[in-house]
Formats: sequence, structure tokens, C-alpha cells
Amino acid sequence: MRRCLCLQHPVARPPSRTFTAYCAPEGTKHTIVFVRHGESTWNAKKRFSGWCDVDLTDKGRHQALMGGYKLRAAGFSFDEAHTSMLKRAVRTMWSVMHVTNCHHIKIHNSWRLNERHYGKLGFLLPNVSSRRLHHRYHREQPTDIRPHARSLGRPSVLGALTGLSKEEAKVRFGEEMLHLYRRGFHVQPMLMKENHPFYGHVYDGRYDDEAVLPYGESLGMCLGRVKPYWKGKILPSVRKGKRVLVAAHNNVLRCLCSHLDGINEKNLEKLEIPTGAPLLYHLDADLKPINQPDERGFRGQFLEISDAEVEHVKDVDCAYFEEGIEMSFISDTQLRSERRRLKDAAKGTSLDFDL
Repeated sequence: MRRCLCLQHPVARPPSRTFTAYCAPEGTKHTIVFVRHGESTWNAKKRFSGWCDVDLTDKGRHQALMGGYKLRAAGFSFDEAHTSMLKRAVRTMWSVMHVTNCHHIKIHNSWRLNERHYGKLGFLLPNVSSRRLHHRYHREQPTDIRPHARSLGRPSVLGALTGLSKEEAKVRFGEEMLHLYRRGFHVQPMLMKENHPFYGHVYDGRYDDEAVLPYGESLGMCLGRVKPYWKGKILPSVRKGKRVLVAAHNNVLRCLCSHLDGINEKNLEKLEIPTGAPLLYHLDADLKPINQPDERGFRGQFLEISDAEVEHVKDVDCAYFEEGIEMSFISDTQLRSERRRLKDAAKGTSLDFDL
């Protein structure tokens, strides 16, 4: 039984909102949660998004909420959150924070957590006229990107890996070369320049330190700009015992896993982070991962919560607040007792009221 703070009368306890018996491995001193953003509009079309600020699909928004519900079911809460400057990651972070009731925590946004920058790769697809390719390409762009892409008119050469579908890139480069661009650790694409169709969209004034921003990155370069943020911003908070959420992008999270686990370049090619799936890292007192590595050297743990448990979270939360409203009403007996208490307290004072 718990007591109502205002009336000091025992009332029934609302249903428990601890949902599952999730336990961290023995020796865990800190747990950090990574979440890749939900499916974006260009994920759905299998296009290279990079730094283009595309939004989540309906499926992606659902994935973000489900990731939050899984964390909620496992009893996770957070003290601060870190995310990129791109809306697909930011909205995913908001969804997780909302479901876990962490609306009050501090949020840190940084371009260093942006997706890998795919830069510019000048090419024209064979057997497709530039006019046909231009119309098809721009017709499929989100409405918030089209004005930037159209501002340069119809290009004679489509000069971007950013925005192209995997199939279009495979036709031009071949599967092996495309694999090098996507997964090669040291392969850097051509830099995005001001004549790129999406340059004005990507570099729209939101970034303060534009002098050090990338214009095209290899995966190794992406790791190089993520590590300082990890060491300078995230690790100090973890070391202080804060519960940290990081909502970011596939390649950024792959880089962080590589850094934490010491995954080599060959095995890193095989690592893919699913959209919307919470990824847990259990760390010891020295901030080293303690889970046993798999065949790739990966020590992260994806949070496995059943759909039934997620639905239970929703049902119990609804019941909690409904019963809480019912318990907030004062019975006649409690009201009479409270009137007597207030009347006794008013004796000997200048208060003059009729109870």
C-alpha cells in the first residue's frame, strides 16, 4: 500500500510498470544504448542518403516507436541523448524519448554523428538519356529537396552517388566497384562541390563549423570524425554514470562498433545495423565491452523484446493513468476527515471560513 501525499490516507497502488526481467550481464557497470533511425524515404527506395535530410516513412516512424517501446519494456530510462543534425535520426530520438518518458533530458546534436558523406561521383547511366534520367530522378525526390535539386536546371551529367539507387549505381559501376564505394574502408568518393544538385540542400547554413565539414568521405574518414565526439562528449557522461542514448545512422554506428570492439576492416564489411532496433553495449568499469564477441568480433547486443510484451507495455500504461485518475477522487469519509483537520488547524488563527 502507498499513501496519498496530500491526505495521508492509504490508497491502492496502480499496476506496476516494470514489464520484463531484463538483466545486464554480470560485471556491467555502464550500459549505453544505440539506435539507428527508422526507415527513411530513401531507404525505402534503396537510395544513398548521406547528408541529404530526408524524412522517415510511416514504417520508419513505427520502427522508431517500437524501438522505444522495447526499451520501455526492459526498464530503460535516460539522462541525456546524442544525435545528428538530420531529421531522420532526430525524429527517431524524439520517439524513443517520448515512449520512455524522457522528455526532460538534455539533447546534444552534432554533425559528427551525421551519416557518412557519399560525396560526388560523376557519371551518366548508359542507355538512359539525360532528359529521361533528370525527370525520373527529380520526380522521386521528397518535396523539401526538389527546389534545391532543380535550381541548377537539367544537368548533362548526373554527378552524384548521393540520391542514386543501388541498382542505378550497380549498372554504371558494377557490383564489385559499388561494394568498394559502400563498404571499402579507405575508398573516398569524389567531393561534393557547389555545382552538385543537392549542395544547397546539404549545406544550408545549419552547421556552425563549415570549415571542417566533409564533402565526401570514406568509411575510415567517417570514423575519424566520429571518434573525437565519442571520446570528448559521450564517454565523459558514461563515466559519470549517466544513462546515455545515441540515435544515429548505419555507418556512424558501424564505426562506433568498430572502435569499441576493435573490429577489423574485413569483418566490418559484414556488419549491418537494422533500422529502429535498440543496440546495447554493456561496459565494465574501464568502459570496455564485456559481452562475448561473435565471429566478426562484434560485442553489441540487440534488445530482443516480443511483440506481446510491447503490447503489454501499452495496455499497462493506459491502465496506470486510468486507475490513477480514479484514485485521485476523495471519498466522503476522507472529505469529512479533511474538513475536521482543516477546522482544527484554523483554530486560534484569523482564518474565518465555514467548513
